[in-house]
Amino acid sequence: MASHVVDGSGGGDFTTVSAAVKAAGPGDTIMVRPGFYADALYLDQPLQVVGDGDREDIVITASGDQNVLESVADGGRVANLTLRQASGPEERGVLLHRGQLVIEDCDISSDSGTCVQVLGDSDPALRRNVIHDGREYCLRVSGNARGTFEDNQVIRARYPCVIITGESDPVFRRNLIREATQAGLFILGNARGTYEDNEVCYNKHSGIRVNSPAGPVIRGNRVHDNGTYGVHVEDKGSGAIHDNVITLNHAGWFRIERKAKHNVTRGGNT
Repeated sequence: MASHVVDGSGGGDFTTVSAAVKAAGPGDTIMVRPGFYADALYLDQPLQVVGDGDREDIVITASGDQNVLESVADGGRVANLTLRQASGPEERGVLLHRGQLVIEDCDISSDSGTCVQVLGDSDPALRRNVIHDGREYCLRVSGNARGTFEDNQVIRARYPCVIITGESDPVFRRNLIREATQAGLFILGNARGTYEDNEVCYNKHSGIRVNSPAGPVIRGNRVHDNGTYGVHVEDKGSGAIHDNVITLNHAGWFRIERKAKHNVTRGGNT
């Protein structure tokens, strides 16, 4: 396994990140020095791509029909980078199709569509990232995807900040989800998942909205200062909602629609 240095000013092994990725072998490490890189990362093998410096000074941006990061690799790690998807003709951003890629300590945004999409049967780990200002969503988990999402800040989106669809089954712990134009967290379709110890606040509609018959587990969250309900379970919704602190939401702490009442268990919420 080798190490490669990317320096846009010419002081490293490569001047672009994509060139380093193409030249690297499985398990190699790519260190990216501070700079502005109009580039796109396509990972089809496990690599370590790590910013060498302050992440706000290490900016990778893509536009048009390129994704700032796309991965079909079995694993690998991307850390300490600023990933910006500029506006373009199609929805672009960070796309994870499969595998167990780890994304840590990155700043991710999209002027094109969704900041991060977790697709197919992928099972990534996202930790301590700031995922913000999605033109559509900040984070979308769909298909049969799983994934572990811990200690991220997910902030500002035109639609829900986080949308969980398909038959996905993720785990969300200790994330901050705030300032969506719609619900903060929306679970629908046949999606499941465990959502615990998150803070969901200052969203214009409900904090957490459930329209999934598959039964997500929602426990130990703080849900406050949202524009309508703290938790809204619609007619197709179900799940276990326990031990949450739900306060200061404009329309009330809970709304469980009539057809959903027999599908929801709840207790210990305050």
